[in-house]
Amino acid sequence: MRGLEIRFDKKKLNKILSGLILLLNIGFIFAITGFAIEQTYPSNVTIRAFQVIRDTYDGSTSNFTGLSESMLRDMPSVVLENTSHGRIGFNENLDLVTMAEGDLIVNFDMDLNISDNLINLQNSNLPGIDKSVNISLWASDKPFKNC
Repeated sequence: MRGLEIRFDKKKLNKILSGLILLLNIGFIFAITGFAIEQTYPSNVTIRAFQVIRDTYDGSTSNFTGLSESMLRDMPSVVLENTSHGRIGFNENLDLVTMAEGDLIVNFDMDLNISDNLINLQNSNLPGIDKSVNISLWASDKPFKNC
């Protein structure tokens, strides 16, 4: 899954630039790519919004939508919970913008998995996630094994 993508031709772009500048000034994070001025020929522009993917989490999982850049850079008390298997509660603030790197996407679904008696983390894809946490694993019929 990629970030939100919207395509405009150059004629329509002039109508939305002032609104986009306003959005950028109130702290939303966007990436604009492919802009070129070519006299009367249309140009395609792609605008991608910052996105946190956490579709496999439920329960008391933190809400990451509608937050300003400053909040995303210093997000307190982040919780990721899979009500069937367990919960991770971060004791330190997370910088989600740094975790997103250049593609503006933090994909907890792919990079941090809570499943039956297992928490699997791809920390190379989530720079800065090495923080103090409280981990809870719900009862399982399998014995716990620390790998």
